[in-house]
Formats: sequence, C-alpha cells, structure tokens
Amino acid sequence: MKNKEKEILTSALIVDEEEEKLLKAQNAREDLKLILIHLLLFLLVF
Repeated sequence: MKNKEKEILTSALIVDEEEEKLLKAQNAREDLKLILIHLLLFLLVF
C-alpha cells in the first residue's frame, strides 16, 4: 500500500513539474513577444 501511495505522489510530482515547465516556456514566449514589440516600436519612432 505504501509503494502505491509513493507511486501516485511521484507521478503527481512529475506532472506538476511538467506543467511548471510549460508555464515557464509560455511566459518566456510572452516576454519575448513584448520585448520584440517594444523594440519594433522604438525603431519605428526613430
């Protein structure tokens, strides 16, 4: 029974880590888009 609980906790932890990686990647893409938009606006103004 203990091994089963440990397996469930381990798999839940792995899923949480994967979700965290996906969120970080998504946030990085959004940050990159904002940086590129600001750079483009800066270049268009000058």
